[in-house]
Amino acid sequence: MPTITLHDVPDSLHRQLEQQAKQHHRSIDCEVMALLETVVNRPMPSNREERLAALLRISRRCATAPEYDSRSADDIIGYENQWLSGMTGSNNYGD
Repeated sequence: MPTITLHDVPDSLHRQLEQQAKQHHRSIDCEVMALLETVVNRPMPSNREERLAALLRISRRCATAPEYDSRSADDIIGYENQWLSGMTGSNNYGD
């Protein structure tokens, strides 16, 4: 059976996994496997209309979420003040 190894798991995530595994009376390995199976086996919309409907549901949920930060997306990302503002024709990823 194949093995997956994760490196540099944040401490907070590891603690959450430990707590969740304990609640479900499982090892961390079994808890991660159960979570992966849930995500991988989640039905994906098969056609354009279903995908659009799913996106609209997500959009409606997000629209009703409270606003915790009144800055614009550009201010949050920092396009004006960071290296991204000087991008010209290159993706800056070494390609």
